[in-house]
Amino acid sequence: EELRRVLLEELRRQLVDVIERDNMVVIRFRDHAAFAPGERELSSAILPTLDNIVTVLGRTPGRIRVEGHTDNVPISTELFRSNWDLSAARAASVVHYLLQTGRIAPDRLSAEGFADSRPLTGNDTMDDRARNRRVEISIEMPASAVPQASGNTP
Repeated sequence: EELRRVLLEELRRQLVDVIERDNMVVIRFRDHAAFAPGERELSSAILPTLDNIVTVLGRTPGRIRVEGHTDNVPISTELFRSNWDLSAARAASVVHYLLQTGRIAPDRLSAEGFADSRPLTGNDTMDDRARNRRVEISIEMPASAVPQASGNTP
């Protein structure tokens, strides 16, 4: 709930999504929100959003995994041999930013690049490819921090 509150404007502008799954919360940055096409450096426009997220993550227990994802259009540049390199570099850029704030312990963070191996949808249209280009911050809540259903049990 706190994440949704601090990300209210970004949610309204459809720059991010917040997804809840079991003991996990995922913050999904859409392709254009965090990075320019083919770039690994964070967009300056997303930094205030990351600062808001860091405020919440610093007070929230659990492991934090940053995942980079691409579409299936191959990239081959001097910096990136493939979409694997690009997706991993983007995830690492987010982790570096989170670390430099000093509010999240390094042992809570990891970065993973998945290239186009975990698409959300097909890669047949420009819109579909745009949905697949994303960075996700997943917060895995420890079992003790996950609210349990209440009820009368014998």
